[in-house]
Amino acid sequence: MPMISLIVMSVTLAHLRTMLDIICDELSNLDMSINVKKSSLIRIGPRYKADISPVLLCGLPLPFTHSILYLGIEVCAAKAFKVSL
Repeated sequence: MPMISLIVMSVTLAHLRTMLDIICDELSNLDMSINVKKSSLIRIGPRYKADISPVLLCGLPLPFTHSILYLGIEVCAAKAFKVSL
């Protein structure tokens, strides 16, 4: 099974949830799945520390994290978009 990396960005939480639902539906149609244990979620913006209800990916909650390492670049949760090399 091929390994695919996917980054999903959204301005609102509602749009993010909608996009994740569409992704799960399409992957299901292709008989593919996402490993939620290897997935994570960060928030960037003025309310990045605010508590929110769980974001589900294919029915499973995505864990929140303070940073994500992608292709050697660290993206950090903060009030503004920050990248550490």
